[in-house]
Amino acid sequence: ADLGTPRVVSTLDECVSIALTRHPRIGTADSGVEAGRARIGQARAGYLPQLSGDWATTRQKSSFSSRTGGPSDTAGGAVSQSNAFNFHQGSVSLSQTLFDFGQTFAAIRAAQARTDSLAADADATRQQIVLEVKQSYFGLLAARRLAAVAEETVRSNEQQLALARGRNE
Repeated sequence: ADLGTPRVVSTLDECVSIALTRHPRIGTADSGVEAGRARIGQARAGYLPQLSGDWATTRQKSSFSSRTGGPSDTAGGAVSQSNAFNFHQGSVSLSQTLFDFGQTFAAIRAAQARTDSLAADADATRQQIVLEVKQSYFGLLAARRLAAVAEETVRSNEQQLALARGRNE
């Protein structure tokens, strides 16, 4: 690799912008904040009416005997029949919490506080990534300058070597 050939380097602002849009830790932090917002909605659901339903079906067989005096009856007129019956049962209920001694309100406040904490963590993550990008960017600039200085030192030493060889000859 030729150290004297400069590569195309983005500006610091471009590097920061790329990091803020593509870094996986930011996506994770943002997902945590969204999950926190969803938990606030779940906590608020305690104030909403609750509707539930149930449905059950059972099938029962019953057999019964009856005595009839008709001419087709055999053995004294006893007839045995077996029938199946379906029994259906359904229920719907609606409930509404009127008072729960502030438990739902406390759950909402706790969920909001957790979401605020997650948002602060996400901001801290962004700031940490910006710091890391800036440190890396300036580290790269320093390494390039050190490489340029090292190349200049090599050239100077080569000139001194050539001059020493000339004097020696």
